[in-house]
Amino acid sequence: MPPGAWIKMKKAIASMVATAAAMLPAVAYAAEGGEDHGSWMLFAFFAINFVLFVYVILRFAGPAIGNFFRSRATEIRGALSRAEKAFAEAQDLANQAAQRAAGLEQEVAALIRDIDEETQLRVQRIAQLAETTVERLRRDAEVTGAAITEAAQRRIRAELATVSARLARDLIQRSFDASDQNRLLESFMGRLEGEA
Repeated sequence: MPPGAWIKMKKAIASMVATAAAMLPAVAYAAEGGEDHGSWMLFAFFAINFVLFVYVILRFAGPAIGNFFRSRATEIRGALSRAEKAFAEAQDLANQAAQRAAGLEQEVAALIRDIDEETQLRVQRIAQLAETTVERLRRDAEVTGAAITEAAQRRIRAELATVSARLARDLIQRSFDASDQNRLLESFMGRLEGEA
């Protein structure tokens, strides 16, 4: 007998037994004159009927139900395993993100410190440059002022010398005569002879 025919025969027998089990209680209820308070025979019939029903269910539906629950348990375990793995990965990602955030906060704080230090250094350099420039400008102003003062004094002296020479020439021309000239020459010659 081929395997497919055997399965069909089992199904046919199971359906006949199920139909008979379903019909027998109907026949018992349809019988007239039964006792109102029940009997052991009726109880035994129902018990055998129930046992046969359970046997048929376990025999023919049991493997399918067992396979269903086994496959469902396997699916649930797989889903649970995937969920736990996804949760662990998410937890790792969250921890990495927290570490990166902490690292970023530290890096930002370090950058702020570096910028503050660089700013202070540049401010000090600018202040030193300003002081140097101010000192140089002060010295240049002093030198320039001294040079301007000296130039002004030279111009004044030159002007005074020019004015004095003109006044002296005018005075000499007005009051210098031949006797003064002879006396000046003799005095000059005497000084020359004394030095020689």
